[in-house]
Amino acid sequence: MARHLALSALGLVVLAVLAHGAGLDGGWVYDDHRFVERNPALATFDPAAFFLDPSTASAAGGIQHDVYRPLRTALFSVEWHLFGNAPRAWHGVSLCLHVIATLLLFRLLLPLVGRVWPAALAGAAVFAAHPAGVECVGWISSQGDLLAVVLMLLALVVLEKGGGLRTLTGTALAALACLAKESALVLPALLLLRDLALVGAEAPSRRTTWLRTGLLGAVSVGFLLWRLSVIPGLAQVAEFPGGSRLAAARGALAGLAWYARDLLWPAGFPFALHLPVPTSAFEPAVILGLGLLLTLVLAGVWGLARGRGLLALAALGALACLVPVSNVIVPLKAVVAERFLYPVLLCFAAGIAYTLTRVPASRRGWGLGVVAVGVGALVLVANDRARSWADDASLWERVLQERPSEMRAYEGLGFEYLRQGRIRDAEIAYRSYLESNPADGKSMRLLGDAFGEVAASLRLVHPEPGETTTRGGRRLARMAQLRMYGNALLTWERIGLVRGRGSEDMRRSTYVKIMEAAWDLGDLVKVKEANDALIALEGVDPTDRDAVTGGAAFATRRARLDLALKAVTSRLPRELPQDLRERRAAQRAVLLRDVSIPAQVSDAEALSKLLPLYRDLAGEEAADLHVHLKIVAILDALGQRGAAERLMEDLRREYPDHPFFTGGAR
Repeated sequence: MARHLALSALGLVVLAVLAHGAGLDGGWVYDDHRFVERNPALATFDPAAFFLDPSTASAAGGIQHDVYRPLRTALFSVEWHLFGNAPRAWHGVSLCLHVIATLLLFRLLLPLVGRVWPAALAGAAVFAAHPAGVECVGWISSQGDLLAVVLMLLALVVLEKGGGLRTLTGTALAALACLAKESALVLPALLLLRDLALVGAEAPSRRTTWLRTGLLGAVSVGFLLWRLSVIPGLAQVAEFPGGSRLAAARGALAGLAWYARDLLWPAGFPFALHLPVPTSAFEPAVILGLGLLLTLVLAGVWGLARGRGLLALAALGALACLVPVSNVIVPLKAVVAERFLYPVLLCFAAGIAYTLTRVPASRRGWGLGVVAVGVGALVLVANDRARSWADDASLWERVLQERPSEMRAYEGLGFEYLRQGRIRDAEIAYRSYLESNPADGKSMRLLGDAFGEVAASLRLVHPEPGETTTRGGRRLARMAQLRMYGNALLTWERIGLVRGRGSEDMRRSTYVKIMEAAWDLGDLVKVKEANDALIALEGVDPTDRDAVTGGAAFATRRARLDLALKAVTSRLPRELPQDLRERRAAQRAVLLRDVSIPAQVSDAEALSKLLPLYRDLAGEEAADLHVHLKIVAILDALGQRGAAERLMEDLRREYPDHPFFTGGAR
């Protein structure tokens, strides 16, 4: 018997590798970039920070911090120190976690199937190979799902027998599972159902079962309360699908029907699937889902009443695993997602095992043969899906192949094309996405980046060595660049007007981009608007002319002077059309009046009037090197070269280690 079990365990390992091994060559995909690749918190292994600060879960990236999985973040940090930026090793960890979960499930099912141990093997084999697990195994960001299931199974194995030490250990494992992912909140229900499925000497006393179930329930409640305290306002992160809890309930029933189909017939590639919320309770998907719900409840109750606890575990356990992701209790960002099925697969495997235990012994070989054929088909489908997780482009191109109207795929492709430098392709992808999601600030920002990249890549006035260009060609190139910069400006500045996923950091960096593009475009008023917006982000009213000294008020006045200086020193491109030249003159007047200089003065006169204003600033903040360098530039522009050189030498002696003088800054 022991030899058979050992060979079975080895076969399960091989089966899991065959089904998911193709994902080992994958890279960082989708959320991996913010959770792992660009997450600065991983560089320092600080469990206390992971536990107390939800912002450590991901890079800023303009995303609200609505994820709290500190144990997953800690695992990521360990992997980062071990493997660095080498995703193949990370995928190896994911596969190992799935293998461990498979072996633990096999161990968990053995005492539940009595002497029919091949039934436990068949159930674990389905779990190992099922394509519904590919999203968790192939996507590094889903290591939290894998880790939570492993810890849940460990807790169930530890709590199989009585004893105070086992109770303490199992409770600790339950707490860790919740910290890996909130899907572990269902562990108390699974423990109760598993204990009721155990028979004879294997079963703990009912008192022990209820005591442990209560302890794990207290852990789940405590975790929820703690999570709400760490992420205040979490309930406002997302709205209920369809706008209400009742609509979410209809969506949950339709989702139940979809989950059942995906378990029984895992065809296609359902990543990022957008399942619409039914508008009526009489839609076929809702009626089918309700029928499935009642069937599973009745099967579970009948199983408990007839002493068939494994059936109850399969039926009621599956429903329990779907409760946290039903959107009825807490709204999520998706009605259905295949990764939500990973814990449900445990119960599905238990259902397979139960079915085989009910097959007469004379026909059990045929039953095992049918399962073997089915597992072989599952391996092929899972292997095909795993290959699509190689990179963002492969992932989203596969999604579009399955569902050409899936808008999120265009968003994902836009990001990947932008990263690869395929700017035109990125522009097309983002435009397609924003047609259906015009209020997505993050994608709007990235589309603006694409326009900006195109503008910056155009060759303008200065040809490459050996390259000849005509004046007309340069003019056309300049006009093309101006159009692209104009597109970038229109796109970027909408960030502040939409309810997208934009954060303060995103707005700040976007305004900087607007300023840079507006300088090249010659739009000084737009530069001023962006600069005022940056000042406003610091909590200062940019129109406050009564501010005299200190902090942000000083920065405000310095920015006004910098804009006025730029207005009188920057030279217009020869290719700039006459209407833009006239607009530029009007903008110059606005910026000069903003620092109390008459608009009609010449550039030289304006410089003479700016010099004492900058010197007043230098008197307030003597350590501000920026102001002193502007004074040097003005002296040089006024022809006072000697004074400019003397001041520069004084600055070099005063700031010998400053990056400006050591070559660390331009």
